Amino acid sequence: MKFDKVTIVGFAVCIILLFAWEPICRYLGWINPPKPQLTVQTVPSAPAGVAATSAVAAAGKNDKTPATPATELRRFAPMTFQNDDVKVVIDVNSGAVEEIQLKKFFNSDRNSFVTFKDSFAPGTLVLGGLSDWKVVAVTPKTEADGLSVSRVLVNGDRKLELVQNWRSTSNYQLDYGFSLKNLSGETIRLDDLRLMTGALAPVDFQTGDLIRSEVHNLDYFTTKLFSISASAKDEKFNIKVDAPVKWLGASNKYFACLIRPVQPTPEFTGMDPVRRKEIGKIKGEEKEYYTVAAEGKYGMVDLAAGQVWSCKYVYYTGPKELKLLDKFDPESRSIMHLSFLAPMEWISRQLLTFLIWLKGFCGSYGWSIIILTIIVRLIFWPITQKANNSMKKMQKLQPMIQELKEKYKNDQQQLNLKMMELYREQKINPLGGCLPILLQIPVFIALYSTIDSAVELRHTSFMWAYDLAQPDTVAVLFGSLPIHPLVIIMTILMVVQQKMTPAAADPMQQKIMMLMPVVMLFVLYSLPAGLTLYWTVSQIFSIIQLLVTRKNGKDATPVKNS
Repeated sequence: MKFDKVTIVGFAVCIILLFAWEPICRYLGWINPPKPQLTVQTVPSAPAGVAATSAVAAAGKNDKTPATPATELRRFAPMTFQNDDVKVVIDVNSGAVEEIQLKKFFNSDRNSFVTFKDSFAPGTLVLGGLSDWKVVAVTPKTEADGLSVSRVLVNGDRKLELVQNWRSTSNYQLDYGFSLKNLSGETIRLDDLRLMTGALAPVDFQTGDLIRSEVHNLDYFTTKLFSISASAKDEKFNIKVDAPVKWLGASNKYFACLIRPVQPTPEFTGMDPVRRKEIGKIKGEEKEYYTVAAEGKYGMVDLAAGQVWSCKYVYYTGPKELKLLDKFDPESRSIMHLSFLAPMEWISRQLLTFLIWLKGFCGSYGWSIIILTIIVRLIFWPITQKANNSMKKMQKLQPMIQELKEKYKNDQQQLNLKMMELYREQKINPLGGCLPILLQIPVFIALYSTIDSAVELRHTSFMWAYDLAQPDTVAVLFGSLPIHPLVIIMTILMVVQQKMTPAAADPMQQKIMMLMPVVMLFVLYSLPAGLTLYWTVSQIFSIIQLLVTRKNGKDATPVKNS
């Protein structure tokens, strides 16, 4: 294929735009500053009537518990326990999980740990609905693998003991439980008990990561999964779920906070309206960003004199890894949200499982992506080969088709009939080049989604790529133009593939196809390195297949009928 003046000018304009695009966008205000990391000032609230100091009284100013003098109740410092996975900080005064640090995951600065901090009262894993009760005694107790807190509450002549305990296990899970004991001589009815699951912000706010796409939901499971996007309309957040909830929580692109009862009873009898708080808008964007959480609710609880009512839970706060979610609950795999269509979601999970297995085999996620891409392309080799052969036959047929167009240029109906006859005589399906490609699209979209969403690739290096979940920047020109080698190599390979692929007869269509790689360069320039690695390997494979087709091609030249 020859490059004429129009094509050369088109390429020149595209290259100029590539260098000038970001400065122009910055000048016009189209490029926004990086999203700030979300920081939440955690102030313990008084979910069960704690009012030991002025700080607690201020945090619980919306509770019904009246403020009490600061000298009435001892104020305890936060207590900490940890294992190899997490560090947990508990505010024993309010009974809330103040923060959880993931000790194997770092923020974008590579120095500080990913940390979950709650921004909703009454707080993570606090038994809510006791705001009318006043705390008169708090007794914390540290243990080898966790801690427990006993709290005595009074409301008039009624008296309760609330005991909370937290135990660190493994796989980013905490064993959590609480018990209520009626210390009064009469039955106590509690009809508004709730348990907060913990709040979660979008990944870019939480960790500072620059991501291409976000999946930020509230998820809950009754008999099937239900998800509410954090950016959904307000009415979505006014729901009340009255069916028993097996587990619930929030998830973003890479992480999740989930809680489930250990036993079928007492399960949550439902879910209160979802909590959502606006974080803010980014300059130049209309989209609002939120942090979200939910509360499981209980049915009416009656405690006879001296009776103890207890509940046990498993709390998961960690990465969205399939093996870890399986250990929490097999059905929680569904929060991966790898694809927007169920069939491709299933395919994506299988591909992700295989990608992880390959990493265990070869020791590198970079090589795992290369091997997985080659395997998928090999599986589709016969289909792709059929498409290439069909396009090659159609290219050889173009002179005969052009003759028919000239002969019947004033009779479209007759032209269509003659072309169909020609296809039948030459045993060619005009859609033969398109249908095999269409069959591959779902798998390649699923593979794309798998690589884009895998938390395993985050902060994983390969060759010159510092992070497979970020663009492979090796330098910045003129202070604003980052150089991403993989996407540039991918574009060059696309041009090579275009020149090797049987071309369409229409000259304008040829020019459009030749300019397509440059257009894709703009669209995909900020793609994460894991995805550009996948596309680059796929392009190399396509070129090899075209070379094999060209070398072994034995298609007969179409016979021209008189």
